Amino acid sequence: MIISAVASRDTALISAAHVTKGMVFLNDRKYRQALDHLLLAEKLANTTTGQPYLIHKIQYNLAQIYYQLEQYPDAVKLFNLSLHYFRDKQAKAYMKSLHALARCHTQMKNYGMSNKLNRRGVKEGKQLGDTAMVPYFMQSAGINKYGEQNFKLAIAKLDSALPAVKTKKDFANVAITHFYLGKSHKALNREAEGISHFKRVDSIFEKTGYIKPELKENYRLLMNYYQHQDSTDMYLYYIEQLLKVDSVLQERYKYLSGKMYREYNSAKLIREKQRVTDLLEKKKRKEVLLTGGASLLAILLFFGAFRFYNIKKKYRERFKALMYHGSLPTKVEEAEVGTLDIPKETVDTILKQLDKFEKGLKFKNEDINLERLAVYTDTNTKYVSQVISHFRGQKFPDYLNELRLNYIIELLKTDAMARKYSIKALAKEAGYTTTARFTNAFKAKYGIPPSFYLKELDKLK
Repeated sequence: MIISAVASRDTALISAAHVTKGMVFLNDRKYRQALDHLLLAEKLANTTTGQPYLIHKIQYNLAQIYYQLEQYPDAVKLFNLSLHYFRDKQAKAYMKSLHALARCHTQMKNYGMSNKLNRRGVKEGKQLGDTAMVPYFMQSAGINKYGEQNFKLAIAKLDSALPAVKTKKDFANVAITHFYLGKSHKALNREAEGISHFKRVDSIFEKTGYIKPELKENYRLLMNYYQHQDSTDMYLYYIEQLLKVDSVLQERYKYLSGKMYREYNSAKLIREKQRVTDLLEKKKRKEVLLTGGASLLAILLFFGAFRFYNIKKKYRERFKALMYHGSLPTKVEEAEVGTLDIPKETVDTILKQLDKFEKGLKFKNEDINLERLAVYTDTNTKYVSQVISHFRGQKFPDYLNELRLNYIIELLKTDAMARKYSIKALAKEAGYTTTARFTNAFKAKYGIPPSFYLKELDKLK
């Protein structure tokens, strides 16, 4: 389809082809590929005139991606545009935009606004003679009641919505409804009912593969329940399920910010899985070896102290080297444009925009990623990635890390006030979404934690 559209040289037709391809990826939950096609479609559509429907169709689907990726402020902006456009033109798209907007406000904890949109959806659906979305507005209202801690009313509304959603075979919203029913019952100390709903979420994941970051909590709640019940087998099962969920989400949402693994990352779960597996093995043994425990502890303490001393010594050496050599951005100035399969004019434009990006400290924006940098440099992700690799000698994540970390090093060297910042404040200043990401990146590049670097800077005073 795209090839035929390109052959026609009709910009609007090419844009429409990319929209269709993006929607296919969206339905398959391949959000990154969907986003690439839709962003390209939007760029093409904006170069034409007289295509408002196409543009708003693109914006609606982009909003759906942002919603799935839990980037709710971005989704709200686009759903608002769709809402105003489709209101008098297409009832179905209008009602879906209204519901999605309500759900966004729920996730942002704007329950008052979400409730207002839900009431509007029910009322206008009846006026338009389209009541298909009424159960979804009821579901959204139930989720709001959970957020407002009115758990009994939450259960009533969610129970009311569930049969109609099941009838439509909408397994995604069935899973979400069961999740909030489970949490509402749990909040009312109805543990058994809550666990029953949580298990249904897992059943849907097993049958359909549907999962989103919001539902990861479902598995933590199941794990906690069976851990407290001393049901080691079930606890281990749900650890393995959460590992499976993590694997799916990592593949599906791997380019998102660190928010995805803020509480439970895969490495931690693997260690916990191993711990529980070892526990099961130990239960099969009748004898526990205790001989030599005290001696082993003494040896471990000795080697622990020795290792700590060596680590501190290495840190000090690296700090001195960093202070002496400083930090400079990586540039491969002698690289030749001719070795790239990109038009020279395009390369020059990208390099000029990259220079502005670096000097203007745009890398401090925590939302920056390769897709947004491609938009900033007025090109595509493939070209900007190749130019960064060729002229900066790095992949995009390493390039972005180096800009941020070099900036922080120079800031701390030259600004005495900045040395009083907390590690969290420095992470935010550099553009990192979490303190842990900043600390890990700093240590990986310089070989010392930022906290140690700050302490040594204080000693120099």
